[in-house]
Amino acid sequence: MVKTIEQDIYAADGKLLLAQGQTVVLNEANRKRLRRLGILDQVLYPRTNRENAGRSDAEVGIDVPATIMEAIMWKEIILNQVIEQAMLHGQGNVGTGLQAACGVVDNLIHSSKNETWYPYLSVLMNYVDWLYSHSINTALISGAIGTRLGYSEQRLKDLTAGALLHDVGQTVLPKSVLNKPSKLTEEEMIIMKNHCEMGASMLESTTLSNVSKTIILQHHEKKDGSGYPYGLSGMMILQESKIVALAEAFDTATTARPYKDAKPVGTVLEEMVQRPDLYDMGLVRMLMDTIGATL
Repeated sequence: MVKTIEQDIYAADGKLLLAQGQTVVLNEANRKRLRRLGILDQVLYPRTNRENAGRSDAEVGIDVPATIMEAIMWKEIILNQVIEQAMLHGQGNVGTGLQAACGVVDNLIHSSKNETWYPYLSVLMNYVDWLYSHSINTALISGAIGTRLGYSEQRLKDLTAGALLHDVGQTVLPKSVLNKPSKLTEEEMIIMKNHCEMGASMLESTTLSNVSKTIILQHHEKKDGSGYPYGLSGMMILQESKIVALAEAFDTATTARPYKDAKPVGTVLEEMVQRPDLYDMGLVRMLMDTIGATL
């Protein structure tokens, strides 16, 4: 993604860092540099110039962006190109579903800072670069599916909270395992599979709802009982957990990681459709409708 700087951006000491009209490639490396300089938010969502340099969004009175794409950029998260294009071109109900989900996620993040589980979200934001992006994407896709299913406001909140925190247990795993560029050893895989139980244990005594905690525990269970940690099957798995499992599997497969390339969206959906033993086909179709995809 290339961003054209809309106004001069200054450091706290008044030094000009980026000039109006200059273009910046917002790849991961440049995002890190801009974040270290404390100006990433100004690049992604411009505010008034020098007098606001170094001030927080709350101090400046910055508004939450009105459109879904601006909101995703504001979170520093870009969903895969198919979803981007679906939103931009308003295919079917795609924009509506994801916009509603973005509103739920926005509200959850900004209204939960006094909750006892919120510090764990902060840890997710800062542990491994791709982990928070994956968490946000999973929450957005899950929320969009929940919206299409007609979930109530509270049920959507529980669904998206569980989706946001589904991988919180990975923050106690070695970064060398999470970012390993090659296949995990059997021992490393055992360590990785512990993250569901560890995440649920970490949040057990917090104010997070029981539904959200169950999502964290069950998001790697499979319809046929081949998942983990308990090998649950069918109706033993909460529907919200099935949604998050589908959303997180879709985002994982369609997003590049240190250890793998991204798969085309169509390929991933075809693979899911061919595995009714693993996924609820009604939810797979709902996912396809949500992102405006067809096979």
